[in-house]
Amino acid sequence: MLYTLASGAANHVWEYTLLIEPSKVDLNSKPLPNEPVETRKRKFITSKHFHCQFIRRQKSDSLNSELHSTVRTSDIGTSLRLLASGGDPNYFHPILGTRILHVAARSGQALQVELLFLYGAQTDGLDYLGQTPVEHAL
Repeated sequence: MLYTLASGAANHVWEYTLLIEPSKVDLNSKPLPNEPVETRKRKFITSKHFHCQFIRRQKSDSLNSELHSTVRTSDIGTSLRLLASGGDPNYFHPILGTRILHVAARSGQALQVELLFLYGAQTDGLDYLGQTPVEHAL
């Protein structure tokens, strides 16, 4: 999963604020690749990956509905963006009666399931029929 995310366009998830709202970033600019690590590069990397400073967070049912639909596909970059932006990995779709993990498991999307686990998806969550994600995967 990490290889797939790293080789794709997932890096833009972490730098959304840096690109869209640069006035909210306390660093002057993104460090250059040839700068020594001991300078602002270390501060930038810590802010980006450890503090998740450059992620635009939001909470909404439309974000969760989009995540519910996206996990059917192999597009884990979009799922990562939605989860990092505040998507709930345990969201229960009120109309369809399923949780996000159920959809990924039923669709055979192992990388999506792994990503949802990393974001805290409950493995014992039930759908409207009382089934677990494991039962959907079979």
